[in-house]
Amino acid sequence: MNNIDNNQITNKVFTIPNMLSFIRILLIPIFIWLWVNERNFPYATLVLFVSGFTDVIDGFLARKLNLVSRVGKVLDPVADKLTQAAVLLCLIFEYEYLIAAFILLAIKELILLVLGIILYRKDKTLIGSVWHGKLAAIMVYLMLFTHLAWGIWAEMPETISLIIVSITMGMMTFSLFLYFKHYLELIIKAKEKPASS
Repeated sequence: MNNIDNNQITNKVFTIPNMLSFIRILLIPIFIWLWVNERNFPYATLVLFVSGFTDVIDGFLARKLNLVSRVGKVLDPVADKLTQAAVLLCLIFEYEYLIAAFILLAIKELILLVLGIILYRKDKTLIGSVWHGKLAAIMVYLMLFTHLAWGIWAEMPETISLIIVSITMGMMTFSLFLYFKHYLELIIKAKEKPASS
């Protein structure tokens, strides 16, 4: 697991990765406007593609340029989840069963938020993104992008849509289980530290 200690991250706010995360947040209302008001599916799809691309770039730059920051550790996942939630909410009007994916996403993030706060208060530890979390995020973006891109020409066939959604939700559930297990292990270890010293 990719745990990040306080002395490994910076207090800088205005870093390139953080600016890219801010841009992703600013793209959310643009996407909603294009999708809901303009019904401009091609440009809405392009906005999501740009958002996903900046997500990849900001993570790469943060690691390569040693620009991992406290603000970024919060801002990056917030930008991701707000984007995913906004796109899902828009797509629910076209594919009602996507509400199940939205509810799972909300539950997953709420559980991880609570566990993250508990762990940080006990051990000042931040959990970085790991392989299953990254894979789940990629699959969510692919699910959203395929539904958007397909919708440019016609509504995606329900069978294909349900297969994609089911696989994605399965990966989200698997990732939640692994995160939950790891958080509990770290919280238990943090509780045992004073007793062993």
